[in-house]
Amino acid sequence: MSRSLKIQMLFREAQYLTTGSLKLDLILRGGYSKGSVVEICGGYASAKTLLALTSCIYTDYVTYIDFERCISRAYLENTMQLELDKLIVCQPRVEELHATISHFSKISPIIIVDSTACIYQSRNFIAKIKRIITANQCILILLSQLRNSPDGQTYSTGGAHLKAWCDDRILLTKGRSIKQGYRNIGREIGVSILKSRRGNGCKFIGYAMKDAGWAIEIETIDMLLAMGFAKRSGSFIEYEGVFYKGKIGFYEALKEIDNFPLGVEIRERILNGYRPNSSIFKRHNRI
Repeated sequence: MSRSLKIQMLFREAQYLTTGSLKLDLILRGGYSKGSVVEICGGYASAKTLLALTSCIYTDYVTYIDFERCISRAYLENTMQLELDKLIVCQPRVEELHATISHFSKISPIIIVDSTACIYQSRNFIAKIKRIITANQCILILLSQLRNSPDGQTYSTGGAHLKAWCDDRILLTKGRSIKQGYRNIGREIGVSILKSRRGNGCKFIGYAMKDAGWAIEIETIDMLLAMGFAKRSGSFIEYEGVFYKGKIGFYEALKEIDNFPLGVEIRERILNGYRPNSSIFKRHNRI
């Protein structure tokens, strides 16, 4: 059974599409809601594009509107391990954005716009796009970079109008590096929910791996430890009587999910045991 099919088995709600992050799906109670506008903001190299494109793995088609002209085939194939047949990349002019979204919202369940700095910010323009997204029941993900103003404050390139019309706003911040021996294999990413009707104010640590994209396996390990299903024993992690050499050892086992018999059972156990009012996501827990 493929990895994407196993994820779909866990989130059967028709009105949601999985984000590709187990923790974010739990907070949003299923994932991105259809017909919603989502803003993912963060500083330079804070895994905004990585998190947005992770949803491509679990959907049929995703449209990526690239105003920055920065997406590369090597990044999609090597880092994201993405099937390029699932991704539609277009690079329209700014004045063609409305027509582009109107066209692709009828055939693509998710549209990603990189970035909002290139969008003409007006109340009427954003309201028209919102109506199109809601009518066609697709998801619009907008990537915004945080910038510093002359007075020292941080602001998003999305602007005030976009904040008002977004259903969900997610802030990403760079954390410490993840090492295996002397080799740097990834980075921790702090994720904060700035605006949402389902998980406003929640925070958690995500993991952006160099060769595997967004590591849902390490998020699974965090949830097992936080909910008491797994226990630390010195530098080892014990789960169901089996000992693994730290998070990385457990991660390597979970990556081989086709050969790991408890892969689906572990996630179902987390979903059945998790409660929305849990204190697990009240701060950036480093478990």
